[in-house]
Amino acid sequence: MSRLSKTAQSFSASSSLNPSRNASSQSLNTMPVATNGSPSSLPESPIGDVLATLASAGSNAEAKSIADSIALQLKKSPRTIQAIEDAKIVDVVLIWASSSSGYEKESAAVLVERISRSLSTGVEGVFLPLIPALLNLSQDKGQPVRSAVNSAVTALIKACAVEGSRMVFAVLCQVLEDTKGWRTKVATLKAMEGLVKAGAEEWVANELGKVIPVVEHAMHDTKAEVS
Repeated sequence: MSRLSKTAQSFSASSSLNPSRNASSQSLNTMPVATNGSPSSLPESPIGDVLATLASAGSNAEAKSIADSIALQLKKSPRTIQAIEDAKIVDVVLIWASSSSGYEKESAAVLVERISRSLSTGVEGVFLPLIPALLNLSQDKGQPVRSAVNSAVTALIKACAVEGSRMVFAVLCQVLEDTKGWRTKVATLKAMEGLVKAGAEEWVANELGKVIPVVEHAMHDTKAEVS
């Protein structure tokens, strides 16, 4: 096991021991109640109606089904990356991620997860700007949102080509340096651990000199919170 993996596991385990951090349980099959009755204004998109339906989905299962239909439509496009850009997926996810609506925040994560699962390697390039916004949602009070974020980040990291490890590590390191939220730090460390996978050993080893000091600093900053 790499030093990075051990560090991430240690940090995550320590965090889970703090009883004051345990949020009240909510059903993962029910979308969180929206705190804002008006849906966010979205950019013009050829799938705008479907996106609006996703944002108001009444359950996690329904949201995933709608997101799967979007992912399939994008996958069938002759130019998938261009289709993602034309549909304004990145813009929509960023808008939802900053929304006060629990529905929209969960929908943002669900959409990223289902597209990442469907399209797999290659999607990380266009979704790279979404990583900070998703990780920051780890601080959300709603368990359904946090659960959806965990699934989204896991799927996105899994889809990352090993050749892109350097770019992803750079984004994750920046998140660790910028955030003060302990949940975001834990989620970021888990994402880093996810990059340590078969075939990525050399790529990861090349980045450890830059990554380990940032990880150690993040742990030092939050030592009192997670002890």
